[in-house]
Amino acid sequence: MARLLVDIHGPKQASRIFAKVLGHIETRGLDAVANRLQVALQDNEPLLLALAAPSSPAPELAHDALPQSLRNVEVAAGCAADYDRILIGAES
Repeated sequence: MARLLVDIHGPKQASRIFAKVLGHIETRGLDAVANRLQVALQDNEPLLLALAAPSSPAPELAHDALPQSLRNVEVAAGCAADYDRILIGAES
């Protein structure tokens, strides 16, 4: 793995990544980290991203915690370009 890191990132960045991997081993244990890295390498996933703690799901509000006027509002999806148009005042 060390050779692969050096080939991809160069020696300086590879040593930084490897140091972080060692830190994860210290806190999570060798087996857990080794298993996660093996999957990440097979899936071509960045190693540090694979070792990052999973994000917790967004908290949900109870239906009655919302103002009455917002209870039936449904947002299908949003994208950054929509907000760009709003910010610059362009028409959609």
